[in-house]
Amino acid sequence: MNDVSAARSLAQRLRAAGVSLALDDFGTGFASLLYLRHLLFDFAKIDGEFVAELDTSETDCTIVRSIVDLAAELGMQAVAEHVGSSGVLDVVSREGIALAQGFGISRPCTEDEFVTRHLTASSKER
Repeated sequence: MNDVSAARSLAQRLRAAGVSLALDDFGTGFASLLYLRHLLFDFAKIDGEFVAELDTSETDCTIVRSIVDLAAELGMQAVAEHVGSSGVLDVVSREGIALAQGFGISRPCTEDEFVTRHLTASSKER
């Protein structure tokens, strides 16, 4: 991000228009604490590197717990990326993360498949 002032201005205009903003891949690469300092986000999407082995890595649990606490202190919701199994989803839930994505929740599907699987009252595949 070369022009923090322009990015902040754009983010403010988007939020004023009702757009929610998410910081993707938080914890790695360019998604750093610097962005949290200068921009307003609604969501911090925890990079999958820290989520994928939550059910077996105490270190990852500590890192994720810290990110969740930081996000909450800054008025954001944490989102867990790369939830690949029910074991990881259990830990995500236990750590108080209400939003998650990954193959352990659902594989990619067409709109019709999504409606049938998740929105139809008679769906048996829930």
